[in-house]
Amino acid sequence: MKKLVIFIFLALFSFSAFAQKELGFGYGISQLFYQQNQSGTAVNAQTPYKGAYVSLTTKLADLFQDVTLRGGVMASYGVYKDDSEIDKEAYLTIPLDFRAVGKLGNTELFAGLGPRISYGLMSTAQPASGGNVSVDVYKSADYKRFDIMIGFNFGVVLAQKYLLQLSWDRGLVTRLEDSKTKMTRNFLGIGAGIIF
Repeated sequence: MKKLVIFIFLALFSFSAFAQKELGFGYGISQLFYQQNQSGTAVNAQTPYKGAYVSLTTKLADLFQDVTLRGGVMASYGVYKDDSEIDKEAYLTIPLDFRAVGKLGNTELFAGLGPRISYGLMSTAQPASGGNVSVDVYKSADYKRFDIMIGFNFGVVLAQKYLLQLSWDRGLVTRLEDSKTKMTRNFLGIGAGIIF
């Protein structure tokens, strides 16, 4: 599967080698949502992994006037800590966006919508008390690495070079499911970037 991810990445950027790129970075929250069945009652809970992300995207094609197709790659890392344990996760995500652009004076506004393929690079858990004991969650539980997501993003471009953006991705795949628990993942990103 790693070869497939590398192939898709290379195909995107070789196809658009001369297109304008956006390098983004910012604060990210990866939220795991649990629906648990406790004594016949559904209980909802969530675990927020807080961290950072970096992304590189490019225009793949002009579709209509002021509408483009964009693709790229994003890496994110987050940590969740409570009184008992410290959990860490990292993801590689390939977004594909249909982006509409408009102008408000000298400021460019954009909004995008599209699918994402997300792959879990690592997921570990260890006691908060310390020590070198770390559990690979992908190996120790029926926890799926892959996710198909639908993503939304909004932003502004300043001076045709700098951007501020907000993104939200909703996971569509049940990452973990057993007799008592069903889990999905969302991602919220708040960040900035530069166009080159």
